[in-house]
Amino acid sequence: RFNRAQARTPFKVSPEFARVVRLSLELNRRSQGAFDPTMGPVIGLWGFGAQTDVHVVPPDARLREAMKQTGCQHLSVTPRDELVKDISGLQLNLSAIAKGFGVDEMAGVLRRQGLTNFYVSISGEVFTSGRNPKGGKWQVGISAPVLNWRPGDPTVAVLSVSGQAVSTSGDYQKFFIDAEGRRRAHIFDPKTGNPVQHSLGSVTVVADNCTIADGLSTTLYVLGPEAGPRF
Repeated sequence: RFNRAQARTPFKVSPEFARVVRLSLELNRRSQGAFDPTMGPVIGLWGFGAQTDVHVVPPDARLREAMKQTGCQHLSVTPRDELVKDISGLQLNLSAIAKGFGVDEMAGVLRRQGLTNFYVSISGEVFTSGRNPKGGKWQVGISAPVLNWRPGDPTVAVLSVSGQAVSTSGDYQKFFIDAEGRRRAHIFDPKTGNPVQHSLGSVTVVADNCTIADGLSTTLYVLGPEAGPRF
């Protein structure tokens, strides 16, 4: 409903929603724009949004128009947990951080039920607590970002973690091959509106909570092999 709302009209959301958007805006500021939750129009144009699974390389003119509807400078959150945009076409897409938030919320539910040993996962975002059934730390496999990845393919590494979150972002699961043979994946460069193109297959982040891990893995993937480690 916010994505369809008019500009300059405060839109009330839940405290949790507001917190995720505030964190997204902070990550955008700290990364100098590498993380951008306002890329909804561009993501949809490439076919990676909620409306269609038809993936196409959009014409330059349409991409330029979609890019005009993006930018965190057009979005704010009031102290009353209201979202405000100053252009009507701005659309939030929180897929780069919301799954991590969902994992943290699930972990909170389990803790409130008195559980201490658990493993929570949503689509590659993981939080671990306590011990696994064998009494050791939880083992989290990191998929090898191979060209034609399939579920069940070998892992490139295994992390032993407890009380920590793990998030991996990469180009090897959600992508299409364009007419020139280039891999076009679902993670976008907010500066160009094009899928990120560099030598990284994936980035994995370990953090104290999954919201941060999720947002950071996307940010670092966008920044790439040189700027990412510096950040």
